[in-house]
Amino acid sequence: MEELKKLDSLEVIAVVDNSFATWTDPERKDVQRYFKWVEEEEEDEDRPFPVAGGGLCLHMRAKVAKKTYTILYDAAETQRSIENNISAFGLRLSEIDAIVMSHGHWDHFGGLSWTIESIGKKDLPIYVHPWMFLKKGFEVEKPEGKEIREIHHVASIDDIEKAGGKVISTTEPILLADGMLLRTGEIPRVTPHEKGMKGHKVFIDGEWKDDAAVKEDVSLVASVKDKGLVVISGCSHAGIINIIQEAQRLTGESQVHAVIGGLHLASGVTKDTMLETVKTMKSISPKLLAPCHCTGWRARHLMSAEMPNEYVEGSVGHKYIIGKGDVS
Repeated sequence: MEELKKLDSLEVIAVVDNSFATWTDPERKDVQRYFKWVEEEEEDEDRPFPVAGGGLCLHMRAKVAKKTYTILYDAAETQRSIENNISAFGLRLSEIDAIVMSHGHWDHFGGLSWTIESIGKKDLPIYVHPWMFLKKGFEVEKPEGKEIREIHHVASIDDIEKAGGKVISTTEPILLADGMLLRTGEIPRVTPHEKGMKGHKVFIDGEWKDDAAVKEDVSLVASVKDKGLVVISGCSHAGIINIIQEAQRLTGESQVHAVIGGLHLASGVTKDTMLETVKTMKSISPKLLAPCHCTGWRARHLMSAEMPNEYVEGSVGHKYIIGKGDVS
């Protein structure tokens, strides 16, 4: 694989996240809240107010010299939340060059078809892992025995193509935009404490098979000049420590400047797992840690206590600025 280019800057806007925090630490110049970076026009009475919503959608601008590459990472749970917040932030969907999907769960796919149609470009690249389209479920215990409870289906390849997208499906790492961003491939599961989603199943070859590892889970990686790696996760079903270690392996770069995204340290994750993750994250020592979406309040409290100078509460409308313009 070719070398990942070093960016002059990377901007990440949380279009959709599970919470909306109107205040952020004023000492941090690399994290701007909605009220600071969105120009308020008194005469624009039709502009909606941002709303929190399920799932995740991140708007990312990668810049090298005079070149800018803009993507969306995931498409939230519903069209409603993306449509509302894109309008609230005054973002132009026509500027989007591609969409990258983290994994095939409904709370990341819900607004995809609408978003592709609204971008309005023919054959817009949609990067996926091939397993994202497989039927998924959870094994649950019932009085009469175990059963598989199917979860919501996601947009199909046909749905994406009808909306104007071009599916680019691979299990391997892939560089985007002439090497400005890296989408990981399948993440090796090497840390003993990151055990995935117990009971998660995938329907393949005519039968339900165990997929606790959520094999399709992929993340984004950038390298910013004089900063280091920026690791962006959707849900971190692969385990955020596994993801970071794979980003370091793929790029050959050890310094991690920022970790942004869902860390999936809720919903059945043990306290020991949380503690081990926070301990290892502290040793990795990112300068910016912004847990979003599925991280869970217990893990957030642990992280904020152990890494108070690095931790930032994930929120709809936050703009994270890494590189030029970052004067923190």
